[in-house]
Amino acid sequence: MLGTVLLLAVAAACALWWTLHQVRALAQPDQDHDIWHMVNLQRELQKLRQTVAAPLAMTVGVADASPTPTPTPTLTPSTSTSTSTSTSTSTSTSTSTSTSASGTDPADLALRLEVLVSLLKPSAGTPRNDLSPLVMLPGTHERLSRLGDLVLQWADRLRAGSAAAPMVAAEVRAQIDQMQLSADQALLELHLAGTEYADAHRIELRHRFALLSWLLGGLVLVMVAMIVRLYAEARHSQRLAQHLGLLNRRLESRVQRRTRQLAEGKALLGFILDASPSEVALLGAQDGRIHFINQRFQDRIGTGPEAVRQLALRELFQAPPQGEHFARELEQFGRVDAAEARFSGRSQDWVSVSAQLIELEGELAHLVWCYDITTHKQLEARLRALAATDALSGLDNRRAFFDKGARMVEQARRYRHPMSLLMLDIDHFKRINDRHGHACGDEVIRRIAQLLRTVLRDADLIARVGGEEFCALLPETGLEPAREAAQRLVEQIRQAELCATPQGPLNGTISVGVAQLSDEGQTLDQLMQQADEALYQAKSEGRDRVVVSPPSPAPPISPPPVPQHV
Repeated sequence: MLGTVLLLAVAAACALWWTLHQVRALAQPDQDHDIWHMVNLQRELQKLRQTVAAPLAMTVGVADASPTPTPTPTLTPSTSTSTSTSTSTSTSTSTSTSTSASGTDPADLALRLEVLVSLLKPSAGTPRNDLSPLVMLPGTHERLSRLGDLVLQWADRLRAGSAAAPMVAAEVRAQIDQMQLSADQALLELHLAGTEYADAHRIELRHRFALLSWLLGGLVLVMVAMIVRLYAEARHSQRLAQHLGLLNRRLESRVQRRTRQLAEGKALLGFILDASPSEVALLGAQDGRIHFINQRFQDRIGTGPEAVRQLALRELFQAPPQGEHFARELEQFGRVDAAEARFSGRSQDWVSVSAQLIELEGELAHLVWCYDITTHKQLEARLRALAATDALSGLDNRRAFFDKGARMVEQARRYRHPMSLLMLDIDHFKRINDRHGHACGDEVIRRIAQLLRTVLRDADLIARVGGEEFCALLPETGLEPAREAAQRLVEQIRQAELCATPQGPLNGTISVGVAQLSDEGQTLDQLMQQADEALYQAKSEGRDRVVVSPPSPAPPISPPPVPQHV
């Protein structure tokens, strides 16, 4: 559609330009130059007639004396010979009948002839319209050219001398009517040719204006079609805009409803998380910004979002290395479950903390939740203590003694520190149970365990390893200090009241075997065996005494194997 409009507009512009060019060419000032030229020629011929109307004074009465005139060419128009004859007769009659005494002025005659020459023989520089009717009428142009030649001969004769003026005047009088008739005929032909030329141009212009009208009409029709199409598109756009507005209103309504639902869901989720027995917090992974934290979590860390706006995950833990390890595992695996830790803050309770790496609003965040396991840890510690403690004496049991003692022996052997072992046995314990009952025997065991804790150091490992047998592992203790400690134990127990019986206070004694850890890779079992041998010796020697086991000899060094050659 737009290409058609442009094509019609260009065609209409070209046709309009060409028409205006033709109109401008027809409106040139020299368009009717030939007609104006012929009118001036008629006027000048009238003036020439008036100039030569009276004969020269010298011609009256002296005609016989005048020389014979030179033959002058006469105009013989193709129209009528009788007209020329009648004109010559009338001219001669008027000449012969004129009896005026005044003569024709030669200068005036020469002037009239010169003007006619300028009209009939224009100079080369005079502008000419190539589209003028005179150019397109060769016969008329030829007659006017012959007339110009005749007038030019007369003018040349007058330029030669004024003596030829009477004869020239006579010839002019003889030819003036014919000249006038030729000028009238040329003017009539010019009028007819100009009318035909104007009619042809008018018809051509009418055809061109009709073409221009068709082009403009087509342009108008196309523009009307475009306006109709634009109007239809505008109506369509208006309907689309209305439909789009309706869709926007529906979308806004849905967005508002969805936003309200999200807000309500968020509020409900916050209420659920606040009422949850777990402690929940949502922290930014990069900046530690608190997105959400429930009341339980605030109570756990002893602060709130108003007091602190940023809280890094690793800062939650009381032990910084544990916090760093927890954060690295979360970044590596995206989730950490049931890590037992203590949070920094007023509370020193144990919690089981879990975390999930999630995306929130285009950024990573840490979803942290935990719950209190202090009671669980206390029960676990109690169970662990029960599993490692003798229920009757309150000392470590045999299993705990071997676990802890093995580590202590390994450490002492690695760093070459002295260590000694005491093995104790209650003398005649079966007799006490038989005579005073098991309750009294239990009281004796508890009393001896109390005395062991009193006499020995806190760093010493004391355990009940059998019914009436006890072991004490003394780190950083040589053989002689260990013997002295054992002797103090024997004396304290001998003097102590172990149990109250109906017969009175019950005293008792113990036997002790002492052994020192050697540097040759001795194990705890070997050390206990060495101490047990010393204890057996103490009992054999009469009980209520301390026997020190001599240091074990170094094991023999076997020579290196001799390589056997094949």
